Amino acid sequence: MSDAALTIHGARTNEDGDKVDLTGTVSGPEQIGGTGDWLCTVRCAGLFPDEIIKGANAAQALHLSRLFLLDALETNGVQVENTDNGVH
Repeated sequence: MSDAALTIHGARTNEDGDKVDLTGTVSGPEQIGGTGDWLCTVRCAGLFPDEIIKGANAAQALHLSRLFLLDALETNGVQVENTDNGVH
């Protein structure tokens, strides 16, 4: 598995009113052997299981993964605090 291509840090308030810090990452992109497709793995422990996002090329796989991660964080009430790659 590749190193993180994108890391997003955020926080949300749990049921007890406590702030919980979360970090979501996108690893890859990696070419899928024998095909022209690429994939990235999106992770955010404690929020959702790992997701594999595929694209027709590396840039598309990374872009779709970024959108998926940002949407998943927003949907789950996570306030994005910063990104390690200058993406908001």
